[in-house]
Amino acid sequence: MEKTTYKVTPLIGVTRGELNGAIINVKTGIACGKFLLYTEPEICFASERERSFLFSCSEVNYRLKEFLYAGLALQHTSYFQSFQKIERRIVLGFTIKDFEFPIYLFNPLQQNQYFVLGLHWQRSK
Repeated sequence: MEKTTYKVTPLIGVTRGELNGAIINVKTGIACGKFLLYTEPEICFASERERSFLFSCSEVNYRLKEFLYAGLALQHTSYFQSFQKIERRIVLGFTIKDFEFPIYLFNPLQQNQYFVLGLHWQRSK
């Protein structure tokens, strides 16, 4: 039987620049065998109240190799005073030591496709 693990990481941050405000977030992940499911709800309290928003990303990944994974994700953004935006994405990622490099293709079946490249660092235990 595959071992199931979970991790809950509360996060708090500040954004400065074009958008100024505070961010509260909790990242929750469950891993079972080669599958990983995670969700990351977030709220941003912008200094300009009408720019505040709720954000959530949920992702399901499958580890193809020890260093390579692929998956599907759904991202939902809801602005307090205006509209909601839902985007689908495909992810392909790889890891090298303490670094993770996800490549996201947003809106894969639509005209307004775009890519996001990520760089994540996590200190080894």
